[in-house]
Amino acid sequence: SIAWYPTLDRIDEGQSLVIAHRGDTTAAVENTIEALEAAAANGADLVEFDVQQTSDGDWVVMHDFELTRLTGSPGAVADMTLAEATALTVRANGFEGAVPSMREWIRRAVELGQPLLVEIKPHGGETDDYLERFFAILDEEGAMPLSIFHSLSDDVVDGQKAMRPEAFVGEILALNIGGMPE
Repeated sequence: SIAWYPTLDRIDEGQSLVIAHRGDTTAAVENTIEALEAAAANGADLVEFDVQQTSDGDWVVMHDFELTRLTGSPGAVADMTLAEATALTVRANGFEGAVPSMREWIRRAVELGQPLLVEIKPHGGETDDYLERFFAILDEEGAMPLSIFHSLSDDVVDGQKAMRPEAFVGEILALNIGGMPE
């Protein structure tokens, strides 16, 4: 918070983007189709969402590695198949929804014409070809032109840039002391 105001003051040129983090969480549970739809309806410039690879190599939209916070039950996305993960119900702030597959989320975003900010959340159990599988869904659904990417993982960022040099990929720095890394 100490660096927040001077940084924004330096970069603000009077134009800002509204990024709906995990969708519109005032209207639905984070990272659900309903949160995406609400964000789009409210004019978000980008909708940020998180994806994790399931044990069968597919992708699900979920932020947390452990499912307890939103499902009330223990478990991890890394240990579930796509069918198991998408059968879950998530609850927060009086809302309820289903865990969507990445394909479902992307397909709905394309239908809405909603630009996306996609974050891969690597849990360590990804397949060797996880980025190929990730980009295949975006390509098949026609979402690459609507998508930019970011991650906390150097490996994910480097892999995305190597595989898709034309893509806009940013690295999230959880804590920055002493300046930006090259």
